[in-house]
Amino acid sequence: MPQEVINILLAGLGTIITGLCAWAVTAFTKWMSTKTKDAKFNKFVCTIAELTMNAVKEVYQTYVEAIKTEGHFDKEAQEKALEMCLAKIKSQLAPDMLDFIGNNFGDVTNYLKSLIESTIYSLKNK
Repeated sequence: MPQEVINILLAGLGTIITGLCAWAVTAFTKWMSTKTKDAKFNKFVCTIAELTMNAVKEVYQTYVEAIKTEGHFDKEAQEKALEMCLAKIKSQLAPDMLDFIGNNFGDVTNYLKSLIESTIYSLKNK
């Protein structure tokens, strides 16, 4: 086979390999991007759940238990406990986490109230 044919074949093969490498790098980058987003999503969800659990336990320990001991735990006290939990969680959430909740779950306050109620239910029915 003449040298010119070999050079043409090598040039063509080099172009194909370069294209495949570019495609592989793009595919790998996309795959890593989805893994990073999922990891960030999971981290945020776990952090928010942990903050909620801690706030519920704290408000129960410092407020609800005392009111129940006095026999004054009524609807008003229940609403106050919910607002205390909500304020505690919001004060501990970073701005990017608040944005994350808004972007993924809608209204931040409604989502957190639902999470608080769910956490209380889980703790009561352990």
